[in-house]
Amino acid sequence: MKRCPFSPTLLLLLTVVLFVGHTLIVTMPAAFGAGAPSVKRALLIGIGKYQVLPQLPGSKNDIDLVHQVLLSRYGFAEQDIHIIRDEAATREGVLAGLHRIVTEAGPNDVVYIHYSGHGSQVEDLNGDELDDQLDETIVPADGRTEGVPDITDDELDEILSQLKTSKAVVVLDSCHSGTATRGLEVRVRSVPADRRVNLYKKGGVATRAIVPVNLHSYVLFSGAASHEEALDGPVDGRYHGFFTHSLFKSLQSAPMGASTREIFSGAKQELKRIQNQFGRTSMPEPQLEASKARMELPFFSALAEPPGLVKAQTGSARRSWVAVQPQTGGYVQLVNALSLGADPGSVWGIYPEGEVAFDPAKAQAFAVVQASDGQNAVAVISPKQAEISSKSRAVLVAPAPESKAIPVALRNVPPVQAKQLKELLGKQMGDVKFVGDQEFARFIVESRGDGLHVLSADGTMELMSLPAKPGTQAIAALSQVLVQSRNASQLLNLENPTSQMSVSVRVVQVGERGIAVVSDKMEAPVYHIRKANEPRSLSNSLQLEVTSDTDAYITIVDVDAEGNVNVLFPNSYQNPRYYPDGFIKAGRTVLLPDSLQSGNQAGFHFDYANPPGVDTIRVFASTTSELAQRIRQAVAGGNSQGIGSPQSTNSLAHLASLRQELVGSVTRGLITVPDDSVAPVSQSAMSTVEQTPLAMVDQLPPQNSMPESIGYIQDRPAESFPPDPSNHLDAQAMPVGLPISDWTAVSVTVLVQP
Repeated sequence: MKRCPFSPTLLLLLTVVLFVGHTLIVTMPAAFGAGAPSVKRALLIGIGKYQVLPQLPGSKNDIDLVHQVLLSRYGFAEQDIHIIRDEAATREGVLAGLHRIVTEAGPNDVVYIHYSGHGSQVEDLNGDELDDQLDETIVPADGRTEGVPDITDDELDEILSQLKTSKAVVVLDSCHSGTATRGLEVRVRSVPADRRVNLYKKGGVATRAIVPVNLHSYVLFSGAASHEEALDGPVDGRYHGFFTHSLFKSLQSAPMGASTREIFSGAKQELKRIQNQFGRTSMPEPQLEASKARMELPFFSALAEPPGLVKAQTGSARRSWVAVQPQTGGYVQLVNALSLGADPGSVWGIYPEGEVAFDPAKAQAFAVVQASDGQNAVAVISPKQAEISSKSRAVLVAPAPESKAIPVALRNVPPVQAKQLKELLGKQMGDVKFVGDQEFARFIVESRGDGLHVLSADGTMELMSLPAKPGTQAIAALSQVLVQSRNASQLLNLENPTSQMSVSVRVVQVGERGIAVVSDKMEAPVYHIRKANEPRSLSNSLQLEVTSDTDAYITIVDVDAEGNVNVLFPNSYQNPRYYPDGFIKAGRTVLLPDSLQSGNQAGFHFDYANPPGVDTIRVFASTTSELAQRIRQAVAGGNSQGIGSPQSTNSLAHLASLRQELVGSVTRGLITVPDDSVAPVSQSAMSTVEQTPLAMVDQLPPQNSMPESIGYIQDRPAESFPPDPSNHLDAQAMPVGLPISDWTAVSVTVLVQP
């Protein structure tokens, strides 16, 4: 099995390395410090409508997103962005576009090429594919019609090796695996290999110039390992290639001049959020290959100059923005904002002409989107008397809220059985939306001979099985799965696009040979429930590694497999000197808890207990203690036992309240967000299932009374720690007089097994 999509021989042969087997980014060798580029050029190819192949609804949105981000964030000019879509993206059209950009680009130009569409394979005819004897291809809109071959990696190499500039980035969001999901609306960007080998013998490229690889610096991003698939599906209410969406979410929010490593990390973090939204325990694993030095340089080689020079020469902005057109009656139109998330309920900050910093504290006004108008959005502003000009700019402040209705699709379920299932689930939940074949479903209920099977959104993972005629108990169990998904989605939807903080969270696991490692993989770490008297280990007790680039107050929230939402940290059992109030210093990597050994500094452990299933852990970081307290109180939902107590709730009211608090913190209270789409969840869903509250204990309970989900296990009384004035955990290390609150949130997923 290949480690990456290139054979060593191929790497030695190429100045520009391209591969279509899965999502890939290659940064061309960069002549850093060679001076400012003369022109930034882009070629964007998006194929969603194929003549004879399956459609890909996300490709159009990919190109809209890329186009907007390049224009507003990275200073590309409209006239220098060439777009080829759908019917125009034939083999002839794509090759013509590639030849055009190669011909026009000068030696100091920046070149960006993006392809979203199907990929495939064909038998290797020149012997450069040593591992699998297959050339990778991209499939044009007229691909697989009579006499039309795919575009092979050899052809792409031959064309792009003629580029005169060394500052080029190529992104191919496609895959070659030929597999398929069983989901209704989550699709693999691949088609089976082309067996018409004679088509490729006629005009195939036989030779290439040999360029020693050690003379050049390049970066290789892959959206998936060579044996994995790139996915296309609905993300945040709009179809995208998962990797394109994740990459550009990172590119549009990362600091200007962010390193390749930082962009890669941001894309992986967004992929993890998508993973959680779809209830997947794994995602295609993005790859990064580059020299250590190159990974620390800016993603676009043209941004290698000092930051001040970059800003002056490129017109780049800290955030992607859209133009604002004032309307009558306190309304504005946000131009071409749909691709950046201008759905009804989203909140936008409005700034004057030429603004590039977009500090929320300096916004002229804020606007809440009411409706969409094509690619534009209509929004109401606050305060209404704010003076907005036709040259104002707007940036996303808060995404639209998640709908309370959980979309479920029934597949091959007989009408009588389907009616019964809908009635039972409606009584239990009251807020399930049954959708048709052309609509997105978060869950699929499939009927087979042995009963009903509940699948994840992409149809690849079975979550549970039910009898052919499910009773009250079975429906209650299904309700638990739905509640967990919705609660997790609500937490994941709490984002702050304006944040200037960077926080990373990773799970400490047991690696090869028993060595403890920090996992950054897309596959969810697996834990098992800790039994009474079982030694604590990295397989039954959670330990997180948290790093922030800003002094921050950390709040850790867990949604377990039954939908229970709990504040894990800070908690009432921790040593008062162990990161008091959850405060951590900038640049310091901390372990929570610090050790799994008895007598640790934390004073507690996160031990896994019932129920088994998928847990979503959301880590919030805020710059002020006041905002951290509001987050904790809202998640706790007014729990009388206070923050860090084991009692949990299945109501979404507290999450709706939290969203209002967070939006208010960014908009200075000018926007009050009524969240009509979110209402308390019916408790009847849980009424037939025995519930044992999550308990905090200072010693392990008997096995038959193990606490639910993650238990707070107090390691030793906090007061047993002697005072230590030099200890960095002391309360004196806490900051005072912090500026206006900033906050951000990241997630990890874990799989708990019996």
